[in-house]
Amino acid sequence: MSKRNLATIDSDMFTPIGRLLQQAMAHGITNDMIYGGLEVGQTALQGLCVAQTTKNCAIATRRVTPDGRVFRYSLAGARCDTYIANIFYNSIGTGAGDVGIDWSALAEDAAIGDTSIVMTNQDGHIVAADALVDGNLVLNPSNGTNNNIIQQRRVTGNTAATLTGTCTISFAEPLVRALVGSTAYGYVMPSPYSDIRANQLYQTGKVSVAGYAAGECDVAGKYHWEQTWGAIACSLYGAEVGKTQYYREVVFRYDGNLIPRGGSGAGGLQAQRAGFIMDNNGADNGATMIMLTLDQ
Repeated sequence: MSKRNLATIDSDMFTPIGRLLQQAMAHGITNDMIYGGLEVGQTALQGLCVAQTTKNCAIATRRVTPDGRVFRYSLAGARCDTYIANIFYNSIGTGAGDVGIDWSALAEDAAIGDTSIVMTNQDGHIVAADALVDGNLVLNPSNGTNNNIIQQRRVTGNTAATLTGTCTISFAEPLVRALVGSTAYGYVMPSPYSDIRANQLYQTGKVSVAGYAAGECDVAGKYHWEQTWGAIACSLYGAEVGKTQYYREVVFRYDGNLIPRGGSGAGGLQAQRAGFIMDNNGADNGATMIMLTLDQ
């Protein structure tokens, strides 16, 4: 069937609900668009500027407002800020503070068409049931270099694993290559949005920015929306942003403040890009609005 422009079809042809959809196509919508969605038992979407301990949506659910701003549903691992950037905190490894399962041999064989594999936890931390959902699973037929046959899958579920127990990990798309246990290797990380923290708490220069909390999130354990794209006002460092001619692109300083894209590593050449200034700074008035360009 050929493509149809629903906005131009005679609305009298539709049922009442169909007519509403046709009008939305023709004149636009005013509600937020949600990609992901509510948890079982939840009946209404969590407010955009609300932070709460009750999980309302699947982690990493994407929310787009009519004005083009984008938000990701996130869990705070510590305080999160609304005016200075927050960071992704998850780190893979075998330590008590690490997450996921690091590079290791699979515990069982997996055939073409399978949608789950079994891995062995590597001590240091337990793996809770479904803690890896919406994370990334990387599978290699061997312990060698196989860049053309690596299989990557989005995690859809996992069983709990004790410190050295096995963990069954389910994923979205079936395997296209068989994997032999003890010969095939892999690693798995949870969703990066499952542990977001204030950059101000971790000024190591070895973390990346996730976004800005839309609601006050003062302690760990609160679910909230992180803005990742669109117009925003945020904290700047120094006097250059908006006041130096031609300096329009901004990057994140190691502490989460914004600085101009510079000419050296320390000056922001290698720093993570944040976006660009939106307002006219001809009067050297400094930037007030930034187009955030992290995750569209």
